[in-house]
Amino acid sequence: MPATNTPSPSVADLQERYTDLERRIHALWPAHFRDACSRCTRICCRPHMFEDILSSDWLCDIGEKAYGPWWQTRTQANTLCPALDEDGCILAVGKHPFCRYFSCDMLLDASPDGPTLIADLFLSGILIQVCRIKKGASLLQIPRHDFARYARDIDAALTRGETEIRLCEAFSRTADPNDRERLALRMVALRPAAITPSATAQLAKRGFFSAEINR
Repeated sequence: MPATNTPSPSVADLQERYTDLERRIHALWPAHFRDACSRCTRICCRPHMFEDILSSDWLCDIGEKAYGPWWQTRTQANTLCPALDEDGCILAVGKHPFCRYFSCDMLLDASPDGPTLIADLFLSGILIQVCRIKKGASLLQIPRHDFARYARDIDAALTRGETEIRLCEAFSRTADPNDRERLALRMVALRPAAITPSATAQLAKRGFFSAEINR
């Protein structure tokens, strides 16, 4: 029999998977970064990030579907970021519908050991990697009318992200140092680019050297 083409996943299903992935990251964020996120001052290092979110059809759809009335109220605020007030960021740790994921020096400094630092870097980069759906195409820049055209690429990127979050969830479930090191090294093998030069220096400070990463 001739091979049949597998139909592309629907945009609705892809956005549901993205939202689920985002929520799974939210669930792990407090355990990884403890109170580090809540120490941001009103001089936010990324105050323009919300403007970037509003310029993305994909993220606007996610916000509307996942956060409903809360999202609508916040998007009407006349501010760089509606989660910032005179006392700083009002978002609780692990609740980041606006704040995108990245690893600042404060987050890296909060990591107590090498494997945890790797897991922190890995977790914070999952959505960034998902949005890089293919060379020359960012999910955040695709207009809404082209979502279906990129459905297979988005599906593949989400599949990679779902593999990565499962590793992070397994890391969070175990307290065994050997298991945590093994899982951290699997993360490095899956996404070597997560270990930047500054991360390598941070790992060396914790006695977790390149020989362990490269073995």
